[in-house]
Amino acid sequence: MGYTEEKNQRILKLQLEVNQATKDQAKAQSDATAKANTLTSRTTIYDQDAVDTSTSQANLKLADTAIATSESAKAVIEIADESIAQLYETVMDLVKNAHETANKAVAAAKSMSDLSAQIDKAKTKNKLISDLLTADAKKGSADASKAVTDAITALTDAMSAAGMAIKLYNSLEATSGQLDSVASELTDKKEGIHVSLADINTRNQKKTEHSLSEKEKAESASNEANNELTKQTARLTMAIAALAAANAAVSQ
Repeated sequence: MGYTEEKNQRILKLQLEVNQATKDQAKAQSDATAKANTLTSRTTIYDQDAVDTSTSQANLKLADTAIATSESAKAVIEIADESIAQLYETVMDLVKNAHETANKAVAAAKSMSDLSAQIDKAKTKNKLISDLLTADAKKGSADASKAVTDAITALTDAMSAAGMAIKLYNSLEATSGQLDSVASELTDKKEGIHVSLADINTRNQKKTEHSLSEKEKAESASNEANNELTKQTARLTMAIAALAAANAAVSQ
């Protein structure tokens, strides 16, 4: 084989290498693009899953806070119930005392009224009875009547206080019942909100863990594809340079 033929064979071989390198580089470019698209897609999925998990965790935390709040409120109401019960007992003692006082005041007023009437009657028959005694009797009767008024007012106030204590106690009982209902809706083991939120959070965590794994696999595959693209691009560059150098040598 002559020198010219040998150079032509070398050029042909270099051209074939350029052609093959071009195909391999194009394939590597296509693979790298596909892997990059896959990575973008799986990153988007992971990011959304991460947001869902964060939201479900926040919702679960709110449910925990609501349960803790209801338990604290329940404890406060129980303490308040005890205080109201003691208050009611005290108020009922006041009612009892006020009732006894009112009875005594009424009895005293009746006695004073009778005494005053008797003195008035006696004075009409006996002028020796002094006007001062009559006046004192009338004043005593008036004071007794006022004492009755004050005693009845005190009894009314005590009964009103007892009514308010009962109303407050019943209100606390109603609130306690409502809290029990809300707590039941939150903590019921089958249909409670907390159970549902915990289930959603568990599912979201598993989904996020899976999408993270898929994202990491896509990152690894994309890195490998980019490395292969770099390798094939360098190979093509070198093949083109070698072919150009060979063609330049032939033309001289």
